[in-house]
Amino acid sequence: MRPVEPVSSWFRSLALERKDAKTMRSYAYSVLMLLHFLLARGTVLQSVTETDLREFRLWRQDEAEEVVGDAAWDRDWAAIESLYRYLIRIGVVTRQPWRATPQRDNLASRIRPDLRVRHMELDQYLYLRDVGFGGLTPEAGLDVSFRGWRPH
Repeated sequence: MRPVEPVSSWFRSLALERKDAKTMRSYAYSVLMLLHFLLARGTVLQSVTETDLREFRLWRQDEAEEVVGDAAWDRDWAAIESLYRYLIRIGVVTRQPWRATPQRDNLASRIRPDLRVRHMELDQYLYLRDVGFGGLTPEAGLDVSFRGWRPH
C-alpha cells in the first residue's frame, strides 16, 4: 500500500518544517502501521473514532507482530497527533477523533520523560552531607539552628 493524499502532503509538510530524518522515518512507520490497521478494519482516516485509536493502541502494545512499550507508543501517538493536526488544518476532518483532557491527550501513555536519574559529583555529595544533613553552614561553621541528630 502506497501512501496517498492527504498523507503524502502531510509528509511533505513535515519536510518543509525541517523535521529530523529520524523523526520523519519514525512518523512514516507509525502512520503506515495505522493505515494497515485501518485498512484491515475497513476504515479510512477521515472516519476514525476514538475507539479505533484505542484498539490500535491495544493491537500495537499486545497483539502486533512487533509489540511496543509505552515509549514507542508515545512516538506513534506523536505521529498520529501531528497527522490529525494537519488534517484539521487543511479541512479534511473537522476535529480530532479523540477526547483531549486538560493535562494531556487521554490516549498517550502516562510515563513521565523527565524522571531521569542524575548522579552527583563528589563535591555535590559532600556539600549535601555536610550542609544539608550534617549541621554546617555553607561557610563550614556550625549551624546552631540545626535540629538533626548529629551535627559536626
